[in-house]
Amino acid sequence: QRQLLEAWIEVCSQAGIALDGLEALPICLWRAGKPQLEDGGQVGLQLDDQQSWLLALEQGQPLGEWPCPPAGELLEAPLRRWAQRYSPSAGLLIGSESMVQTWLPQLTAWLGCPVTPFAPGAGTAALWGLAAGERQP
Repeated sequence: QRQLLEAWIEVCSQAGIALDGLEALPICLWRAGKPQLEDGGQVGLQLDDQQSWLLALEQGQPLGEWPCPPAGELLEAPLRRWAQRYSPSAGLLIGSESMVQTWLPQLTAWLGCPVTPFAPGAGTAALWGLAAGERQP
């Protein structure tokens, strides 16, 4: 990841743009998904073929972030354990269209709550959250 960061710094430098800060991906995803989630315990799940992430919210504020196995059957046990402990009321799924179609029914069962796909699309979720941070006072 260091090489990726250095490459982006170089791109900004070549473009004559000052890079004034970085935002962690979970914070960007939290900002992007927050308007789609209601009050209470919620979960945001970002599915990836290399590693997935679970971001929990309580009353709209971050509760914690957990690394999870990649999208697949290995997700079932950790998600069921997490859901048993935290009892989420709603979930938001961020992933490619094919992953969402494949895993949405299982994730709803494993988490024990309604899970909906992120509306603007998975590829833009982090950018939506980054833009939301720029608009906040």
